[in-house]
Amino acid sequence: MTFTLSNNRDGRNEISTRQECYFLGLPPELLVIIARFLVSKTRLTVLPGDDYSSLIRFSSSQSHLREVSFSAGLFRQICPKSNFERFREFGDSLNIRCITSLSVDLGNQGVWRFCAHVMKSQPDLNELCIIGETSDRTAQFCASDLAKRFAQFKGRSMVFRKASFETRSLAVLAGIGGRGTVTSLFFDRSRLHFNTATDPVTGIITVPLFPSVKRIKYVEAPCVSLLEPNVESFVDLFMTDCPLTHFEISFEVPACCSGPTDNQDPKFQKKVEQIVEANWSQYSTLQDIYDALRDFSRESLQVYMESDLRAEAFIDWTRNWLPYAACSRPPFQKMQLLILRVKDIQELLPDKHASETEPCPLATEDTTHHHSVWRYLSGRYASFHNCDCVVVETVSHRLVEGTHALLWNTARDVFLNCAYRTIRKIGEFRYFIIGNTIDGYCGVERDMLMGSWTDQSGRIHWAYKELEIETCKRVLLERGFPLE
Repeated sequence: MTFTLSNNRDGRNEISTRQECYFLGLPPELLVIIARFLVSKTRLTVLPGDDYSSLIRFSSSQSHLREVSFSAGLFRQICPKSNFERFREFGDSLNIRCITSLSVDLGNQGVWRFCAHVMKSQPDLNELCIIGETSDRTAQFCASDLAKRFAQFKGRSMVFRKASFETRSLAVLAGIGGRGTVTSLFFDRSRLHFNTATDPVTGIITVPLFPSVKRIKYVEAPCVSLLEPNVESFVDLFMTDCPLTHFEISFEVPACCSGPTDNQDPKFQKKVEQIVEANWSQYSTLQDIYDALRDFSRESLQVYMESDLRAEAFIDWTRNWLPYAACSRPPFQKMQLLILRVKDIQELLPDKHASETEPCPLATEDTTHHHSVWRYLSGRYASFHNCDCVVVETVSHRLVEGTHALLWNTARDVFLNCAYRTIRKIGEFRYFIIGNTIDGYCGVERDMLMGSWTDQSGRIHWAYKELEIETCKRVLLERGFPLE
């Protein structure tokens, strides 16, 4: 096989291959040296920066070169897809200490030995990512060298990405858990096909699985049935007795609505049933997560974020709250940031947003959604009313000149209404900031001396002053908001 650099029809450089390549016949140690020379930090370095994206085609052109590339330090995150049986041929030249994140496919037994070798060679591995399932391989996994390496993992970050665990694989989950060093957990579209309340978990798994975790990001798996105990099991295993500081949540499928009733559509009722089930599933998840945060993180939570770009339909978890009960709940004592995302900033303008009191045309006792972006923002603030800074991220922050005043006046006249109706208090709200990392951030500060007032119709208003751009940055940085 021969490697030549050529231009394809799109004008991009590609590596073409032909048979009889003497390059691949070189000793593995020499191949590693050649690849390492590309990224070594010397005056002769071919790629002086840390951007190795131009070498992706090089590493992808042949499996042996791909193995050489990551062993030479071109990539810091790897996910072996096939068994690397020849890794022992590289001897001491196989330097994989640059790897900081390793993804392990539990369903692919062929990669276990190499993954175990990586974990042994890289004791400072920071992140372990679990994918796949081992339901029919539990015994083999528990007896493998990989299981031993999992028990010795000392990294701070754990990721479950499209992983699946059943009752038969509880021993595998128990082997992964128990790490006191893990402070960050990302549960990404993974499933727990067992119920911690009814299945024989006691004696197999120690709860919580990661007792030192402080930050959690939870992405709901798509099409989760209301009967599936996914979120309940997640709360029991990962949130129980864990005082979190940061929590982020997202859904693969956003809240939705079919629009006004269409009696001419024979499938309309079926569509409504599907929407109600999907929205109820999201409502149930949000409520369970919020209850868990109240139970275990009320004295520690600092940041809550919903990372989905919301538009048109919004889930309201406060719809059944009783004001006299809600107002007496102890607040989240250390809350600093409430971060919500809206797809289009235009929806916040007075002539664009739906009324916060107008029900959905499909509204029934089973409806959990509404169509008011301001009711959504206000309702979330009511749940974390001890938070003094609300950040609304948008895809595009560009407004017509002079429109910002309309936006701030709308916030003044609308934002606190739903919150006050729900909890009968204003809370510690002080800063309202809108923007994104590309267009920047702008915002207003509530005048804490003037306070707020109620008009004749019972609506809450508050005085404000606009913030300078640099002041917005300072407020966000002081509360740990990532501006980059």
